[in-house]
Amino acid sequence: MIERIDEVLEKKVRPALLSHEGDVQIVEYADGVLKIRLTGHCSGCPSARLTTEELIAAEVQKEIPEVKEVVLVNEISPELLDFARKLLNHNHEAQECI
Repeated sequence: MIERIDEVLEKKVRPALLSHEGDVQIVEYADGVLKIRLTGHCSGCPSARLTTEELIAAEVQKEIPEVKEVVLVNEISPELLDFARKLLNHNHEAQECI
């Protein structure tokens, strides 16, 4: 099923997202629920929900009716979390020196 979904994403969804320097990743598929993550410039975009509903869900459900729901997962990437920790630790160390 994941392969079928990814094929639809590749043909019908990714070209539109890539034109905005974004992409989509499959997080999980179970019991008719597809969980996705938007990446690049699409991650955290104010239009992310609209993109999920009107583009991604519409295209996937049209091609694969077994997908009953598409859920946008908003997670912080491990890389961004590490960067934030380093930044916060650096600022904390700088304040101790004052």
